[in-house]
Amino acid sequence: MPIEKPYVPLPLQDYEHPLELALAIRDALIAHKKYYEAGVVHGNICPQVIMRVPDESKHCDVRGILLDLDDPRRSQ
Repeated sequence: MPIEKPYVPLPLQDYEHPLELALAIRDALIAHKKYYEAGVVHGNICPQVIMRVPDESKHCDVRGILLDLDDPRRSQ
């Protein structure tokens, strides 16, 4: 997928290959863990807040990001 800047994050459900879906969810889980380790729990994880963005640095064309920190909670 060629990257056109500026780009809009792609919805999770519009993946083109199952590997894209798996990697996007993995990346969102990693982000959630990092938030937790920093003392924050996201508060509203659902498919609508996991988005895919272009990523040319890995073997897959996209990576997942976790959006919408409108309702965070303290993890500790």
